[in-house]
Amino acid sequence: MFCNGQCVDTQTDNLNCSACGNPCLGGQTCQTALCKCPGAQSICGNACVDINNDQNNCGWCGNVCTGGTCIRGSCQCGGATPDRCGSGTAGGCTSVQTDPFNCGSCGHSCLGGACTGGQCQPVVLGGLTANGQGLDVLGSSVFFTDGIGGNVYSCPTGGCNGSPSRIQGGMSYSNTVRTDPSMSTVYVADSNANWLYQLDTGGSFKFAISSQSNVSGIAVDNSFVYWGTYGSIGRASKYDGSGVISLVPGLGSIVDLAFDPATQSLFAVEYASSGRVLRASTGGALSPPIATFVANPRSITVSAGHVFWGILGTAPNYSDGGVFFCPTTGSGTQVLAQGPNYSFVSAITSDPQFVYFTTGFNVYKCSVSGCGGNPTVIGPGVGVARAISNDSMAVYWINDSGQVMRVAK
Repeated sequence: MFCNGQCVDTQTDNLNCSACGNPCLGGQTCQTALCKCPGAQSICGNACVDINNDQNNCGWCGNVCTGGTCIRGSCQCGGATPDRCGSGTAGGCTSVQTDPFNCGSCGHSCLGGACTGGQCQPVVLGGLTANGQGLDVLGSSVFFTDGIGGNVYSCPTGGCNGSPSRIQGGMSYSNTVRTDPSMSTVYVADSNANWLYQLDTGGSFKFAISSQSNVSGIAVDNSFVYWGTYGSIGRASKYDGSGVISLVPGLGSIVDLAFDPATQSLFAVEYASSGRVLRASTGGALSPPIATFVANPRSITVSAGHVFWGILGTAPNYSDGGVFFCPTTGSGTQVLAQGPNYSFVSAITSDPQFVYFTTGFNVYKCSVSGCGGNPTVIGPGVGVARAISNDSMAVYWINDSGQVMRVAK
């Protein structure tokens, strides 16, 4: 063929392969009118590469082998970064034992915390001078109280640089906190002055319910707010605080409540050296106790068709403390965790997969189906955590030093 003033063979000419002006680039040669890479090489972009060992095109074009070595078309990781997470330009070699963005498994972020031994470590979101008490999470904020200080605070779930916002004050003893996502409201118990308050998320009062002796433990359903007192479970409309009644009278000191949507039931713990775990309907009918002669039960939660409760244990050393559970039908109590390592369980929360609870030293998690009596420490050495809550991403708690902490799930 006549190309550019001269005769060429377009079957083999590297500048005119198959047609005039069609050059073979990137190390390709013209073979039977086709631009081909030599040997087993492949064309990636405008270059011939061996995808069996090319760091930027490992196995296929564009698959960058960051931090590893491309061997036989596969990115091989090793040494201090033995784990491959991601692929292509987003992939690389790392260690799931230490990588805070791939902690324990690829893609598991510690949300700003460190990764040690494949376990996310807690971070401090904010703090008080002392005496942390109640805590709950709602949307992108954590709400908490400081007991004798009489204040209510909020802090974004992402942190508040150690300085939470005081949204309400002047209470005698701001204690339990419970949020209601359906109404974007926050309930706070003033246990010394015997008041229960409903606040909006900015801290403004919406209504108050008075004359509730040592109010503690709060639960909400679609229509009502419930609370525990020394002697009863109370109920009122969650829309305006009207219709206040003693729903279940004749009880001891009710210190925590949980509402179960599946059974439309309330579960409560009656705090005493020989306490009880109770179930009642939202209409006030009290069922036979789920458990009796319980050593100082302090907290309760419901998940996956089971009710879980934490006990402090028997004074003075509380070595028989722990977490117990049974079906919400109320038969067949089992031990989730018990013994000196799990004494003084003061707070508990749950999601569909796990139960999270606090002791005098650590925060733990255990599958709702059990963990062989050996729960996982997710908050080591955090002191006595007074309250605990969780959302889809993390677990939150407040300790007696006033630190609000978070750890990624």
